[in-house]
Amino acid sequence: LQYFWILHNEIYEFKLPGQDQNRNLQAAVLLEDAFNYRSVNHKFDSLSLYRYRIYSSPFVKAFFAIVVFLILLLVVVEKPSSLTKTADLRQTSPPITEFSFVEATIIEGVLLLLLTADFFIEYLLCGWKKFIKKPWLIVYAGVLFYSFCELFFVCLLNLRGTHYFRFRLILRPYFLLCKSSTIKKMLKSIMYTVPEVLSVLIMLFLHVIIFALIAMMIFPSSSISVDHKDSNDNNTRINKEGDLNFPDIITSIISLLMYLSTSNNPTVMTPAYNYARYYSAFFIFFEFIGLYCLMNMLIAIVYNRFSTYFLDSIKTSILRRRSALRACFATMSLLQDSKSNNCDAQLLFKRRNSSSAEHLEVAPVSIMP
Repeated sequence: LQYFWILHNEIYEFKLPGQDQNRNLQAAVLLEDAFNYRSVNHKFDSLSLYRYRIYSSPFVKAFFAIVVFLILLLVVVEKPSSLTKTADLRQTSPPITEFSFVEATIIEGVLLLLLTADFFIEYLLCGWKKFIKKPWLIVYAGVLFYSFCELFFVCLLNLRGTHYFRFRLILRPYFLLCKSSTIKKMLKSIMYTVPEVLSVLIMLFLHVIIFALIAMMIFPSSSISVDHKDSNDNNTRINKEGDLNFPDIITSIISLLMYLSTSNNPTVMTPAYNYARYYSAFFIFFEFIGLYCLMNMLIAIVYNRFSTYFLDSIKTSILRRRSALRACFATMSLLQDSKSNNCDAQLLFKRRNSSSAEHLEVAPVSIMP
């Protein structure tokens, strides 16, 4: 890191006029991109480079991060606010802080204007050709446009005293998604993992359905079984399992899903186990296939895809740094060539002046009459 900043300071302090000064600035910005693993897909004219350096500064990044945090925090103090002194629903207490509709609308409008300014800065830095290749930025523009339209529409409805479902509240986390590269990587890895995980999830769902049907046959409910009570009342005890956990297909699936997640274990198995211990073989067999085979397979696929994606992400970051460094040193070589050409031109000019002065002959002038 120290080597990067020493080289950056040497480049930035190397002042040359005209076009060479622009190359000097390009080399400094490229080195900053390499240091921070940033993409070099931005404009390289002097004005855009100065804007890019200001926009990439820690103070500007922190400012827009605070703006995103405030617009996400706004849902806590908007009406209806759930920020109360106690979370007990039996005690009705007024909210600690609750903004009125006008106050919340003004604050949200100002924050959306700041985020719009952030979008336009990014658009000016990348240009139209590179803007259409960035889907995150295109969706960012769509979310801002919809938020402004819905905010205006809600203001008109509020003047008439009607209420409207604010769908833009669901879209607010996208602002955080655009500002966090880590969350972007997580979302991309999940998208790449879904096709492989989906096949295992289908197998797991079929496993639960099949065992739910078997459980409904082994443990019938009292509504579909024939009651003939004996001295031990065995049928009543068996029907208790069916009535509680397997009365229909939906309840059976929910019971087995809870048992598979071990959140309600062994409550589902207890009534049948109290009647006869060999009934536990059904639940042990179900748990072995679902938990120790299919769930482990699911975890292995997710881990494999996540590790593969993050390894590819690290490789992409290293290649991005190498590309920026290569472009930086190429620009520095142009600066060196320009400097050497200027030095050669100055030396040639001095030599020509000295040679012309040496061959210059002054004729003697007599002052005597």
